[in-house]
Amino acid sequence: MSTFVPAKIACRCGETYPVEVANGLHISLRPDLRKQILDGEFHRFRCPRCATITQIDGLLAFTDFPRRQWFTVAPGNGLPWRKKWLALARESFETTMERNAPPMVVGWAREMTRRLIFGLASLREKLVIFDAGLDDRVVELLKIQLIRDSHDDFSPARYFHLTEVRSDTLVLERAQPDGMVRAAPIPRVMYDALAGAPELAASIDLAFPDGLLVDHRAILVPEAEGSEQLGA
Repeated sequence: MSTFVPAKIACRCGETYPVEVANGLHISLRPDLRKQILDGEFHRFRCPRCATITQIDGLLAFTDFPRRQWFTVAPGNGLPWRKKWLALARESFETTMERNAPPMVVGWAREMTRRLIFGLASLREKLVIFDAGLDDRVVELLKIQLIRDSHDDFSPARYFHLTEVRSDTLVLERAQPDGMVRAAPIPRVMYDALAGAPELAASIDLAFPDGLLVDHRAILVPEAEGSEQLGA
């Protein structure tokens, strides 16, 4: 069952209003919320006074048992504290799916695709990727290749996500230096070539050694000291 907790949003106009925020989504039972995520509307709240939209971006457990997906969604700005978040993601999975679970659930655990994801935009991207039958590890390697080949400065804080998969094209959206987000379609054959490369397994192991955090930004963001992101 999905779970929600009460929260309050303090809008910049001075209005404070109550909302319900999800902290756990068993998404197969809530296709409406899955659609909100794919539409970019999840956890977006409108101020009753000035109509300003605020998006809540916090810790969220996302499970989809029919699709065998177990995602821990951390705040989008949490990458510098990824070791702490990785530890939390592992502990949560082991406690729920292995140590304290019946044999049937333990069997499901071995089939789960597990990911630590930073931010709702990245969660949406994972759903787009997996719904299209693509490998998110190959997509992130492709982003690394595109960044390397572009020869320009790239900030990990800039939006850079796969948003649509067509038969012959992958549509990525990338924030430009002027702040605008623009589509950057690339030929599908670039993905196919990378997916079929003999060195693919070695590249995956090198780029994503922990197996849970499959995000090109991890190679761009230095790790921070301390555990502020986890409330310590």
